[in-house]
Amino acid sequence: ILVIEFHREVLKKIAITDPLTGLLNRDGFDEQIKSAIQDTPDAHCVGIQTDIDDFKFINDMYGHEAGDTALRILAQSMRNAFEKDAILCRNGGDEFSAVLIGMTEAEAKEKIEKFTMQPRYITQNGEKRPFYISLGYAEYPKDCDDVSELIRCADMALYAVKMRGKNGCMAYREGCLLYTSPSPRDGATSRM
Repeated sequence: ILVIEFHREVLKKIAITDPLTGLLNRDGFDEQIKSAIQDTPDAHCVGIQTDIDDFKFINDMYGHEAGDTALRILAQSMRNAFEKDAILCRNGGDEFSAVLIGMTEAEAKEKIEKFTMQPRYITQNGEKRPFYISLGYAEYPKDCDDVSELIRCADMALYAVKMRGKNGCMAYREGCLLYTSPSPRDGATSRM
């Protein structure tokens, strides 16, 4: 019975884990968020949606192995940047999500900006090639009434960053496509 239970746990972990990055997949992410919210229903949390800018170009120019390396680097930098109370996920492709449990937008802002502007490189033919990310974030319950809407709000903020030129971050605001997100490459802070 112990062996069967052990194998069941191993198979469950495999079923909810992204094999390339070791982060949760979307099913595992949704399951852990539901559990965390049930444990602390009144806790503030910050949802993050991020992706790699021009990821298709990386795959096309340097090959899929370089793209996979970029995905692993981004996943590791997420682990390094956010506390153990974060739920981290690769949604698929180059899209990643995170929920920072027990934090407000104001508490997470500096950490998120630092994470976004952190230099990231892949090595191709002995040369370091930079790659950049765009990121949107939102706070529950400030920006939404239901935690299930949190990632949708963060995704809207991410879309606004993409519309403004990529390589930056911004917090969700009602009508957030009206706000700008300066690019860290321009020497500006990455906030609306």
